[in-house]
Amino acid sequence: VNVSGLKLNSGALSADGQASLADNKLAADIRGALSDVSLLSKDAKGAIAFGLNAQGPIMAPDLSLTVNSDRLSVAAREITGLKLTATGKADAANPAADVQLTGNVAGQPLQGNA
Repeated sequence: VNVSGLKLNSGALSADGQASLADNKLAADIRGALSDVSLLSKDAKGAIAFGLNAQGPIMAPDLSLTVNSDRLSVAAREITGLKLTATGKADAANPAADVQLTGNVAGQPLQGNA
């Protein structure tokens, strides 16, 4: 199965990319944006861009997710330069993840990883 030229536009959500499944291996690359994050939380304002990549065996693909925003407002606090990066393996027997977060909250540096 191969899907190329995938496009989604629904209200504030847009995404495009491609995905394939062959010989029990998954390959997917999706990019998109949510122009109104208040749809996720009434206390949030702004927009995000995201990317998702999945590669490998269908039962345990390697995953990579990025979420970026130039400017958000959450609970009356301004967040600028937000970047969330998560990588890992979606293996039910041995899941793994590495998450990094950077940005500024109300002018103060935000940095975290797990």
